[in-house]
Amino acid sequence: MIAQGMQQDVSVARTRIELDMVRLYGDLRARAFALTKDRDAANDLVQQACERGLRLSASIGQATNTAAWLRCVMRNLFVDEYRFQRKHARLLCDPEVESNEPRRPALADLLMLEDVKDAISSMREEDRAILELALLEGRSYRDISSRLGILPKTVGTRLFRAKAKLRKQMQAVYDQRLTALVSNG
Repeated sequence: MIAQGMQQDVSVARTRIELDMVRLYGDLRARAFALTKDRDAANDLVQQACERGLRLSASIGQATNTAAWLRCVMRNLFVDEYRFQRKHARLLCDPEVESNEPRRPALADLLMLEDVKDAISSMREEDRAILELALLEGRSYRDISSRLGILPKTVGTRLFRAKAKLRKQMQAVYDQRLTALVSNG
């Protein structure tokens, strides 16, 4: 008896969704076209949203605003597709993927923790202290501010500059190792 009642609820929800889809089709299509700027892509997007709506009709409550829910589903599908396309376009357009030349090693492939520690220890005391407190000890700006006797805003500025110096030093070590690797290999 309970199962039959649940089946009727699902059937009612599906019928309500179907009727709402018919009523909202023009609005959904216009919104999809505004997102995609392409008629065929807009039609595909509306179809995907409607398919998802029908598939999930059992989970939609009676109080759910079907129009808002379908618009949200459609927007989420569009965003997911956009992210997918962007990710794969980057892979397809990557010159390293297309070229026959060997891949250039990543920074982490040629550098070690000792290189970072050496670079930090060779920096001015002011830069070294702020890097150690922020990066190695994980202290907050407020804590660093009180320890070093400077304003929290100044902590951010000094940390930004110290990180830039560290990056520059690490890039120099990387370039040096890469040159040695190429000339030896």
